Amino acid sequence: MMSTDGVEIVPDERQGLLDKLEDLLNRQIAQARKGDFLASEILSEQSGKIVDKLGRTSVPESIEFKEQFERLAKLYRQTILMVAVEKDRLEKQLKQVGRARKTLRAYRGRP
Repeated sequence: MMSTDGVEIVPDERQGLLDKLEDLLNRQIAQARKGDFLASEILSEQSGKIVDKLGRTSVPESIEFKEQFERLAKLYRQTILMVAVEKDRLEKQLKQVGRARKTLRAYRGRP
């Protein structure tokens, strides 16, 4: 059993945590593709807890997990890209709403 900063992880648990993280990232991407960013955010919080736990162990330095870390990095980049695209889309919509409000105010001011 390994202990780091009060976090105890049995060697077999490392693989389980990595598998769970990979599953959560895949589910997060699927929810984002559906446009369900609330569910995606919830999954992000769950995966963040696992990343924190893994970060306090020696798992990131382990050669045996290199391939899986590469897959996780790819999934994480996909997630970031999808969130960035959604953020851009929402910013554009917000600007349109602002322009529409200005137009409505201008028309209301006319007799």
